[in-house]
Formats: sequence, structure tokens, C-alpha cells
Amino acid sequence: LANEKLFLNDSIFFNDGNVMNRENLTLTLPGCKQICGHQTWYWDLGPRISTWLVPILLLVSNVDLSPLDKRRFMAIVHLVGDPIDSFWSLIHKLDAWEQCYKLAGRWENKSERRRRIIANVFAAFEEIESPEIFSEDYWNTLAERSGLTHEETFVEWTRTAIELADSRSDEFLRTWLAIILYVWQVVASFVPEIGGGNTSPPGGRIGTAMFISWLVPAVLLSNALGSFTSRRSCYNIIHRFAERTKNIGPPLRRRSSQFRGKVIPGSATDMFEALAWTGGIYTFRPWKFQYITCERNVKKTLCIGTLAIVPVCIAMIGGFVIIWYTLPNGFNCRHFWLIAIFTAWYFSAFVTWYSNASRFVTGKYHWRFVLVKDALIAIPSVIVIFLSSAGLFNSCFCWSGYFQYGAAGARILLNSAPFYNYNDRTLYPGVVGACLLAQICYFMFVAIRWRNGLKLIR
Repeated sequence: LANEKLFLNDSIFFNDGNVMNRENLTLTLPGCKQICGHQTWYWDLGPRISTWLVPILLLVSNVDLSPLDKRRFMAIVHLVGDPIDSFWSLIHKLDAWEQCYKLAGRWENKSERRRRIIANVFAAFEEIESPEIFSEDYWNTLAERSGLTHEETFVEWTRTAIELADSRSDEFLRTWLAIILYVWQVVASFVPEIGGGNTSPPGGRIGTAMFISWLVPAVLLSNALGSFTSRRSCYNIIHRFAERTKNIGPPLRRRSSQFRGKVIPGSATDMFEALAWTGGIYTFRPWKFQYITCERNVKKTLCIGTLAIVPVCIAMIGGFVIIWYTLPNGFNCRHFWLIAIFTAWYFSAFVTWYSNASRFVTGKYHWRFVLVKDALIAIPSVIVIFLSSAGLFNSCFCWSGYFQYGAAGARILLNSAPFYNYNDRTLYPGVVGACLLAQICYFMFVAIRWRNGLKLIR
């Protein structure tokens, strides 16, 4: 324009009847492709990743992992590939401990200390035998054989409860530090006095960060539960308890697996090797419809299943709204991958549940099937999230508002700074704050609802 090689009335400029000047230059879609090409990667990729994605990786690194050697990292694949099932499993574990606390009240309802001692020992048996427990008769037999009602034997219950508490990891304070650092990084991106400003106006990358904000309650819940320091710790403690109380104790049974309704010869797995799919990983509990006091409870299952969906929905809403209010200010290309991954997570949870049946696979075969399925969802999802932040959708078509304006009305505003600066001061902080607050409130609700379960083995 300055060299008079272009004029405001040229066909490459979009003219909707309003007065156009150099502050609101708007290109047509063909004009944008003619001048800018089709797609380019962002020049400030490094700052984009360090501002939004690195804090997310910090959260992932703080997920509490069970001590199952190198296989424990498979829990991360399951978490990213199937967050709904992971939340469902975590709450199911919490509910099992809550039931242990309630069961302990049958033998002691006056002294809170004694009740927690009984509940701790019950929780340890649940840790080892959970898939095999679906009746209150199990606990009645355990109490009777272990001399729970005899004062001289209760000393062993107390000693065992202390040993169990001492063998648990507790990284909850470290997790809160990671959460605070994550929130601080988010605040710094909006407040130049703290973060020094952004290399380019934030928009889509904020939506991406909010889309995976469900990691906040996932990390908090996993660390609130904690884990044993060794995969053999719990069994060894309970085995000594059984010897001292002259009880039989949980056997070192080998876990069988089925493939299409048949037990494959030689498929039985050592108990410690089978911990990954029999309760050692708290984010994977295939028997979620079964409880330690009954085989089925439809009302409770619906409640826990609904709660498992909530953090993913909060993240989806936050990400969807942020991306909606980026240029072209409406439905755009980024929404497609958002919807695709969100739908894949729902599908993943359904497949995890439906595939755990004797007509298909159980045990280690189901665990392997789920891991392959999760990898097929998690890896492409992470790649798309990264590429989106790197500029995958930085094209004339995606900036043109094609889906709301149509081919004839598609246009690209060249000076986007005023739009983003305004939203950066008003809309974006409000949506981000509401999303993160909702995720933390979700964790607080679960922690309060199952507070008695969270007190155990501490």
C-alpha cells in the first residue's frame, strides 16, 4: 500500500461496505492464499511450549505411580488415553476404602482411633484381594479368624496398621507445589508485570491448555491416595499379621486370564506380576461395577461414573469457549481436533469397560488390549496438541471464518492485536480462572465426599 503496488479497492481485500483503512485491513480467502500461502508454522514455537505445555508436563510427572517397576509408566499411557476410566478407577478405590471405614464401625463405633486401626487393616486386605471380594461375609470371616474382638489380639491389629502407614508414600505437598507453579505460570501469561508479556497474542494455546486441565484433579487424586513403597510391602505386612493372629491370610494365588471365554494353558500369572491389572495401579480397576460389600450397586455405579466424566467435560467446555473466542471468532478448525479427542476419550472408556468380559478377554490379555487401545488414542492426541500449538492450523482457511461466513464471506483480519489484547484482559482470564477453579472444586468435592476413605493408611 505504501509503495502503491496495492490499493484498498483491489480484489484481494474484503469489502463489506464498511470503511477500510490500514488499521482494519481484511483479506479475502483467495487474497490471503495469494499473498501468504497456505500454512506456516509459528515463529515463536519455543516460548509457546515453555509457557503452556511445559507446566502440563510438570503436572504429568507428578502423577503418583504404583511401584510396579517399568510397567508403572504404562499408567501414564492409560491416563492420557482414557482419562474417564482413570477417574472412575481412582474414585472406585476411594469408595473401597470408605467402605472399609464403614465396615470397621460394626466392631468399633466409640473410639475413632481403634476404628481407623481396623479400617487400615481392612484396606490392606482390599489392596491384595479386591477383585475377589464382593460380599460382607469376607470381612466377618476375617474379623472372626483374626481375633478382632479379643483385646490381646488387637495389639497385632495396631502394630499392623502402623506398619502399613509407614510403608506408604506421601507426595501430596510436592504435588500442591507443582499445582501452584502451574497456576503461577498461567497468571504470568496474563500479567506482563509477572511474566514479562507474550511473544504473540495468546488464544488457541490457552484453549489447548484448558482442554487438558483435567490433569489437575487427576494428579491431586492420585497423590491423595498415595501408594506403597514396594509392590511386596502390603502383602508381606499382612502375611506377618496373619501369622501373629493365627489366621490363614491371603494366599499367593496365581491370577488366571481368559481369551474369548477360554483359559489359555500357561496363562496364569504370579500375583506380584499381575498387580498391574489386579489393583496395583489405582487408575485401572476393571471390576468397577463390583464392590467389596456386594456384587452390584447400580445407584453407586451411576454416581461414580457420572463424577468420572465431570473433569473431562469441564476441560472441554473451557477449551471450546476459549477457542471459540479466537479469530475468526466462532467455530473454526481447532474445534475439530478438540471434538475428535473428546469423543475418542468417551469411546475409550466404553471400550475399556465393555471389553472386560469372559466372552472377550480378561486379566493380562485385557490389560494388554487396553494399553494398545490407549496408545492408539494417547499418542495421536499428544501429537495433535503439540502440532496445534506449533502452527498446524495457522492457515488462511482456518483464520477465514469459512464455517460461519461461507466461501463468499470468508475473510482474514490482518491486525489481530486489538482483538486478542482485549480478550487477554477480559474474557480469557475469566474462563481460565473459572475452569481451574472448577477442577480444584471437583477434587475438593471428591475428597470431602470420601473423606473417611482418604484418612486410611496414613
